[in-house]
Amino acid sequence: MKKTLLTLFLLISIGLSQQIIHTETYEDGNIKSITYHKKSRTGIEKVKYEEYYENGQKKWEGTYKDGKVIERTEWDSDGKKRLTPTIKSADEYFSTAEIERNTKNIKESLENLDNLIKYYPEHALAPQAQYLMGDIYMNDLRDFDSAIAAYVNVVNNFSGTNQEAEAQFMIGYIYANILGDFDKAMDRLVENIHKDYQGWSSRIEYSSGAEKVDITTKVGRKFIKIIRDTSVWGFVAKADGTHMGVPMKMGDVLKAASYNAPAKHTRGNIFDNKQDYFRWTGPDYR
Repeated sequence: MKKTLLTLFLLISIGLSQQIIHTETYEDGNIKSITYHKKSRTGIEKVKYEEYYENGQKKWEGTYKDGKVIERTEWDSDGKKRLTPTIKSADEYFSTAEIERNTKNIKESLENLDNLIKYYPEHALAPQAQYLMGDIYMNDLRDFDSAIAAYVNVVNNFSGTNQEAEAQFMIGYIYANILGDFDKAMDRLVENIHKDYQGWSSRIEYSSGAEKVDITTKVGRKFIKIIRDTSVWGFVAKADGTHMGVPMKMGDVLKAASYNAPAKHTRGNIFDNKQDYFRWTGPDYR
């Protein structure tokens, strides 16, 4: 559904203080980020953050003091060092994010909000930025898994703020009103695959006579893979977006190009009233 999180807490004594290390990983186990905190007798302070590309190259690192980045270095995915970017104020990040969103530059809007949270985690705008990320994922990108993850971060990282209660409500709303309908539509798709198989099986003399075909699903980052016996039946889009340069909607059904990848074009949608775009063997060619 989303990147796997692995949290490792290592306490390393350094004089009268201790270092706490928090590690986040990608789904394949590669390190995504490492956060360093210094624990003393009077409290815990974030002192350093490192982020890595999926290929293992370091993406950026920053040194923190009093909750703010005082030094930052970035690298490209091939390991080449970038010029250190100018760090804007929290207000500038937030206003820029709103401007970019209004002009449909969603990626840039999310980047500004993410930078605000990274550079100013204690600022009053940080919980608002985190909540706004959830709103963008939900309403602009229709990526409900990422929306839930953003709202969960509000609850976990900004408890006691006004946004915490709002985020909790939105998490429940998405599960009850959006993902619930998605699950029902997925159940209907699987049921109709079984029905088509039953109709085929009753007409074929050499069939096994089984009432159902074995159907399992595997949830990925963008698609749900539907597996029939040992073959891939097809893929279902989890959210609005693009695939191979072609727009797609949540619930779009695609044929399998390979065991791990869908073909380019959609064949139908699980929310369509007319479910005639597939057979038990897979989506139709159209």
